[in-house]
Amino acid sequence: AVVSTQSAHYGRGFVGIMFWVLYLIDKDLVISKNAVYNQSEWFNQMKHTFIVFWTLLESFIVPHIYPPLYVGLRVCILVTLCYIAWVHVIYFVEGFWVYPILKVLSASTRIMFYLAIVIGYLLLYNLGERLSSYFHKNKKQRSSFEKYDSVSLV
Repeated sequence: AVVSTQSAHYGRGFVGIMFWVLYLIDKDLVISKNAVYNQSEWFNQMKHTFIVFWTLLESFIVPHIYPPLYVGLRVCILVTLCYIAWVHVIYFVEGFWVYPILKVLSASTRIMFYLAIVIGYLLLYNLGERLSSYFHKNKKQRSSFEKYDSVSLV
């Protein structure tokens, strides 16, 4: 549970950052011209801005316990690949891309885009681990598994 929590924590920040990078390149890459929204454009922008702010604030306030790096990175890769697979399931079942950028990319460019997403997500996870240890360097953090290390079963 600890690993999935950390993966989701920085996934939120990654979503906000990717939204704004693509939005600044071309607004139509993240918001389809033909989409009918029940929300205003400024509300959509606000949601993608504040998620980055709240993720950083949570990193500052809450000391996060990270698993070994190789475990955390593997979970991040797995979560990202599952999400990419889900985006493709939606495309194949419903016939549209949930992110307009995917319809303008060729198959090979889409693969490079996905690779960049995975690398960006891993970098944010690593940054999050460093920020948490920097903000909370004086606090003793125990993983949920450490409590069993001191229990004697005899």
